[in-house]
Order: sequence, then structure tokens, then C-alpha cells
Amino acid sequence: MPRSPQGRPLIAQAGSSSAGAAFAGRHADLVFGLRHSAPGMREFVDKVKGEALRAGRCADDVRILWGIVPIVGHTREEALQKQRAIRDNVTVEAGLTMLSAFLNTDLSRFDEDAPFPDIGETSGIRGHLAAITEDFAPDMPLGEIARHFAAGQGPHVVGNPAEVADQLQRLLNEGGGDGFICITHALPACMDEFVDLVVPELKRRGVRPDTYEHATLRERVRAG
Repeated sequence: MPRSPQGRPLIAQAGSSSAGAAFAGRHADLVFGLRHSAPGMREFVDKVKGEALRAGRCADDVRILWGIVPIVGHTREEALQKQRAIRDNVTVEAGLTMLSAFLNTDLSRFDEDAPFPDIGETSGIRGHLAAITEDFAPDMPLGEIARHFAAGQGPHVVGNPAEVADQLQRLLNEGGGDGFICITHALPACMDEFVDLVVPELKRRGVRPDTYEHATLRERVRAG
């Protein structure tokens, strides 16, 4: 079998626990991150980059892409209508079921109108627990957090193309990282909207290239 043009496959890692960040710092080329605020993003970036340096690598050897939920309209009102329609079609029960599975803890036994409970350590996804306890307001009701997760994990980036581009640039400027992975509600419609409406705006601002010079995914990721 002929050798791959990129030498070895690109190693991508998902998971924001301390163990996951340590693994990413030592081995990963690309990390999928999921936080819900710029400060939370910055904390994760610093953790992963620090692990890379401790492993004898360069900080930029690890690229971080953030999960986002883009809700785009030709106008802001159109985007807000889409957001309301999405929220109207999710329930607290669905969100609690999802979060309970993520955290391996039955959250239905807690008051959904009270703040998120102190569940201590979890045998589930520790990164999700950190995102909840560190990225959301301490007084946000459990039910509201559940509805947010049911409507899409990651920051909800809502607006017309210029507003969405503004929010994406602000998240990277304040939170760090190298780009985004879109988590969409409907395929291909949501991705088509993002590509047709937001990508041209990002290109116009010079923050997304028109073409890629490199042939392999590894080279494109390393080029940033």
C-alpha cells in the first residue's frame, strides 16, 4: 500500500475533561471543543496549549475548532423567528433526558425551576458538566439549561449574515481557537444557509480564504 501523502492521518480529539485536554496536548493535531462562553473557551484553550508545551510541542501544533449552533436569516427578525420555532419544538423533558445521559445522573429528580444542582463528580462527560457550571449564570434554572441543550449544544449564534460574522469574530478574539464546526438543526438546509449567507461575509472581511493552497487536511489545519 502506498504511503499517505500526509505521512500519518490527522489526529482529532473530542473531549474537554482534564484527561482529554492532556491527551490533546500530547497527541492531537485538531481538537473539537464545546463551551458556551468566551471565558470558558479561553480557559480550555489555555489548558490544551499548556499541555502541548509541557509535552515539548509548540502551542500552535494543536488547533481548536468550536462547536456552534448557527441560526441565520436574511434579516435579524427572520433569524429570531427560526430560533423561536426551534425552542418551541423542544421540551424541558427532552433536554433533561439528554443531559442526564451526558452526565450519567438522573436530573429529573431535581426542581427544574431551581438553579443547576450540585451533583458532585460525574462518571459521565466531565466537559459538559464544566460547561454547565462555568459557562451559564449560577442562577439560571435547570429547566432553561436543559432547553438550551435540547435546542443545540454550543453557543447559539443568531442573526443576519453580518451579525453572525460579528459574533464569530468576537468569540475567536475573546475566547481563542482556530475556527468552528457547525452543529445544525436540519441538513442540508441549515448548512446551505450558512454557506450561502455567512461564508461570503467572512470572505469579504478577509477572515476566511477563498481557496486552500494545500492538498491534504493535515496541511490545511497546520496552515490555520
